[in-house]
Amino acid sequence: MHGKTVDRISDEAMKYITNAPWQGNVRELENAIERAIVMSRGEQIELTDFFMTDEIPDITVLSDAPVMELGVGRVQTIAEHEKQLILRTLSANEGHRARTAEILGISIRTLRNKLNEYRRTGDNI
Repeated sequence: MHGKTVDRISDEAMKYITNAPWQGNVRELENAIERAIVMSRGEQIELTDFFMTDEIPDITVLSDAPVMELGVGRVQTIAEHEKQLILRTLSANEGHRARTAEILGISIRTLRNKLNEYRRTGDNI
């Protein structure tokens, strides 16, 4: 999948997908696993592959948190996190918008609108 050979999942990642509250049920879980494959750096999915930073948020409070900690004194807003996820997923899919939208669980129209918004704010996409 996505030109990668990922054939294992770490114990920590398995605990995460087993215990996380998958609001969208199977479809949301499937999208999360596809994103983790895209983000993986090797042949095994690690817990960090489910998140945009190496710091793992506390999943019990993640849905209520307005920001995610990124390290000493630096926080990332949800909008920044979303943007980074969209751009990394688009890049991992070699610019294929329909596949990117599918992996992210959003419509192609939403993806197009987000990319247009990033261009308007000065991002070179």
